[in-house]
Amino acid sequence: MIRKLIVFPLLVLFLMFSLVPYIAQADHCKKGGRHHKDLDEKIFHKAKSMLKDQDELGLSAEQVTKIQDLKSATKREVIKRDAEIDLVKVDIKEKLHEDKIDVEGVNTLIDKQYGLKNAKAKYFVKTYADLKNILTEEQMEEFKRLCRTEMKTKEG
Repeated sequence: MIRKLIVFPLLVLFLMFSLVPYIAQADHCKKGGRHHKDLDEKIFHKAKSMLKDQDELGLSAEQVTKIQDLKSATKREVIKRDAEIDLVKVDIKEKLHEDKIDVEGVNTLIDKQYGLKNAKAKYFVKTYADLKNILTEEQMEEFKRLCRTEMKTKEG
């Protein structure tokens, strides 16, 4: 009986301390804001930061409009491209549920799916470059400085 009273609390403590690193890591990713899952999230984050710091960066009205337009166009593009990819996934699932599977047809759809993902990634790289090119060299240096300062503030 006494053994059970000692073993059970020790087991609970062991489990608690073994889970702490996982919880801390998950919390860090949630609060840190620096870990972007996809390139489109990185674009949205940078654009939002640029617009938030527009006074410190000295952005012109034209630059602000370009950033807002690029952000909106990217949102539209994300929706369109994700929808295309999802439709191909549905087509693949339909073909796989058939009694006799058309392997060549499924392979063609898989190639199409990854071609769409490839085009999406290339689009985001170009969009990210376009976003960075809206700022002048001086503004980009100031933006980097502001980002570093913001990261230090969040960490400390």
